Amino acid sequence: MYVAVLGAGRLGRAVAQVCAVAGHDISLHGDEANVVMDGIDAIEGRLPDDTGAVDRLSGTTGLEAAVADAGVVVETATTGTATLQANFAELEAFVDRETLVTLAADSGPVTAAAAGLRHPDRAIGLRFRDPLN
Repeated sequence: MYVAVLGAGRLGRAVAQVCAVAGHDISLHGDEANVVMDGIDAIEGRLPDDTGAVDRLSGTTGLEAAVADAGVVVETATTGTATLQANFAELEAFVDRETLVTLAADSGPVTAAAAGLRHPDRAIGLRFRDPLN
């Protein structure tokens, strides 16, 4: 499965690492190229060499490029509900109807963030165990 992780900060890197180790192709998205590449480098430094997980990582600053083929999009922003609604609405234009849109941060209720979606039934909340701890 192709997973788009939105946010190249600590939580985004942790989510991307867990998903890559689980065998999924990952696109790490961020607004700044240097932050995305630093995130990829940090994840690669923590991955076992023999799993092939490093080969499943990519990074981008383009939202459409990050989410277009994703089966799951994981939003890791820790912004307010209004910003999350806007983020969800923007990314929904680039994904298939079946794509799950998830919220991994404690930014508020998933149902409130999902109000920005045309299809709010696709939104779920996820909690990841941080492999960095």
